[in-house]
Amino acid sequence: MAGRLSKAGHDLVVWSRTRAHAAALAGRAEVAASPAEAGSKAEVAITMLTDGGALEEVVLGRDGLADGLGSGSLLIDMSTTGPAPARKVAKELYGVEIGQAAGLPSGTVHPILARLETVGWLTSRWEQIDPRIEGRPTRRYYRLTPDGLELARDALARAYTATARPAWLRPLGEQS
Repeated sequence: MAGRLSKAGHDLVVWSRTRAHAAALAGRAEVAASPAEAGSKAEVAITMLTDGGALEEVVLGRDGLADGLGSGSLLIDMSTTGPAPARKVAKELYGVEIGQAAGLPSGTVHPILARLETVGWLTSRWEQIDPRIEGRPTRRYYRLTPDGLELARDALARAYTATARPAWLRPLGEQS
């Protein structure tokens, strides 16, 4: 696939679990050291893996493709895994459960988190587990940075002030 895309004139960044496969394309493509590095240089990423565990590892694992893909990037999975692993990866990548619980449309949460991380409000890390042993994908954890915490507090204070009711309109228990 990569050879054909290169012959068609596309600029490629490649990574393979088998280094020799990626090295064979070195004359026609940039070879990345990790899936994350490849993802950081791609508008479109294509995966072609042999099983669901490999797909989860490459996309969601440490230095995985998800760590590098930018907001607005497209991931095309062409793996021979069937739909269940692809859905599992998509669900993990895009925060579908969080979005549904919050009543947000699909694809809303991950871009918001990515933007907040890009501007320095958040940092993220992948939990250090073996997904095959745990029987689930690795989770990504987010934490406010000190700047993010300060800016979030300011934004919440402004929102509270903008929506605060005068004391004479508050219920008796809220008087202060």
